[in-house]
Amino acid sequence: MATSSYCIAAISNGGGAPEQAYRKMQSAGACPEKPFAEMFKFEVPSLMVGTLDRLMILGDELVKTDQIVESVVRKVERSAIELTASQGKEAPKDNLTVGGVPSSRYIQQFAWDYAKYPNRRPLQELVAMIGGSVTAIDEELRQLQQSYLDKQQLLQEGKRKKQSNLMAADLNEVLTAADMQ
Repeated sequence: MATSSYCIAAISNGGGAPEQAYRKMQSAGACPEKPFAEMFKFEVPSLMVGTLDRLMILGDELVKTDQIVESVVRKVERSAIELTASQGKEAPKDNLTVGGVPSSRYIQQFAWDYAKYPNRRPLQELVAMIGGSVTAIDEELRQLQQSYLDKQQLLQEGKRKKQSNLMAADLNEVLTAADMQ
């Protein structure tokens, strides 16, 4: 499975407009003869940081949250690959989407969701909200996997019953009213 790598760089706008800093960075990295990479704007709003102590504590929490998010994303990816493989289809390359948008395009056109994560909330609260969302996704994935496994088991059981001999079969399912006359 081919994967894309992204590098996020924070640049100072020097007190000017953010668009100017972005254009300056683009022109500095432009090499039309041999393009090495593409640049995309990744705007993050001003967030309420709080004190340095809280920010240091939050750094530890962010490491944990990042690991959880990475784990859940990999579980979703693994589940999609296993599901398509079990159906005899080719493994998805860029078929995984975020809200119906291909993941690469989602990253390239990222926009902060102010309705879901208001930037006026403290950073610690935003991290907790993101963690809660990821935990909910993980739980939903577990439920869907369990439901899928249950349905697979019922299907196998149905196939086994259908292929069994009359000694083990339920005669009510085999015989019809016409057979009984």
